[in-house]
Amino acid sequence: MIELVDWLKKQYGFKQVEFINEAVIFTDQGRKRIRSWSDSSLLDWHIKWRDNCTQTPLVLCDRMIRTKEEEASAKWRDQWITLHDELEEPYPQLGHEQAWGVLFGLMITNGIQTKGEQAVRRPADPKVEWKDDHWNPILLNGLRQDIQAQMRKYHKEALERIKKAKALSVKVSHIKKPVLDPIHTAKQARCIYDVLIWQGTNEEPELGYHSLRSFLLQWHKENGTNSLRDLIHSMGQTEGFTKDQALLLLQECLEPYEWASAANALMSNRSEREIEEKLTQMTLEWDAAKHLVVILARWIDEQKKVVT
Repeated sequence: MIELVDWLKKQYGFKQVEFINEAVIFTDQGRKRIRSWSDSSLLDWHIKWRDNCTQTPLVLCDRMIRTKEEEASAKWRDQWITLHDELEEPYPQLGHEQAWGVLFGLMITNGIQTKGEQAVRRPADPKVEWKDDHWNPILLNGLRQDIQAQMRKYHKEALERIKKAKALSVKVSHIKKPVLDPIHTAKQARCIYDVLIWQGTNEEPELGYHSLRSFLLQWHKENGTNSLRDLIHSMGQTEGFTKDQALLLLQECLEPYEWASAANALMSNRSEREIEEKLTQMTLEWDAAKHLVVILARWIDEQKKVVT
């Protein structure tokens, strides 16, 4: 640890370095987060990503702090080290939809322009292809009648959503999906002087809208329908979030991912209590996904009217 402290002082010109934990240090220039990288091509992708996802005075990314030699990273033993400002104040959500929309619009714009030199990770697909041989209604026998009725209802709706998603996927197959740094939580957004500072990851980038879909569902849960509508409208005012990109997001939102947990609980012969718990949780997520689909579809229709 002492060796690393001395190395950090030498590379970055710090006079004081104290470890708060294994990932955060306190220096005479403030708190800094340390990220380590074993893959140089992944590091290069993230350097470019952070440099490009910026629009002053509203949005910045946690860019790599440059060394004394003006480098974005420095080699430490068998890996590369980057430093980032570590901010503690969370960026507010409700009432600040414009800045959030600009952030995601920048991400999408940059993600479309990404040449893909860094291999992208397609998110694990949690959905089940519900065909006749994958769904055995006999498994419902013995469950309470209300649970049986709900399972049949959602199974039917899930098949309808899959059908719509597949039809839409054909229409959007020619549209380039953005390559995005995975979006996990609103806590990645920090605030300083009313500016949104987005804390990126050091993970492999993601192709498409899987994580943004999850984020928007969580946004709806925390902030409501009107706020979600404002957020999508703000995204639509950016260069990146076009009607075509909105169709890609809509196709992702139609996939009945939330149904998988309840269906798998049934097909795995879980107890009635476990199935009911999964069903209750799924119902909330299901309704939120429907709200998101409606809001997106309306926004897309509005763009069509503007064009015509």
